[in-house]
Amino acid sequence: MRICFYGTAKGWGGGELLLSHLIEGLAARGVDVAVIARTGSPTATWASRQNLTLRLEVAGRGRLPQSLKTLRSWLQQTRPDALILNDPHAII
Repeated sequence: MRICFYGTAKGWGGGELLLSHLIEGLAARGVDVAVIARTGSPTATWASRQNLTLRLEVAGRGRLPQSLKTLRSWLQQTRPDALILNDPHAII
């Protein structure tokens, strides 16, 4: 199973903490976990520190035309079983 987590928050709060625990637990159980995060965000930094592959970094909230094009292409190529959006602004 492949699950992609999409988090575009600037900071680190309760949602990101929950996301981190969920990702760690699933990865420990052998689930293929992909993380997409805002460039330079605490989520991107956390993913790198956890030796998780940060599959894609997006500018801002990821709604810029180039970011959407890149995300769409990545999703078409990898076809995750689930895409989990971590903040209410990460709606595509």
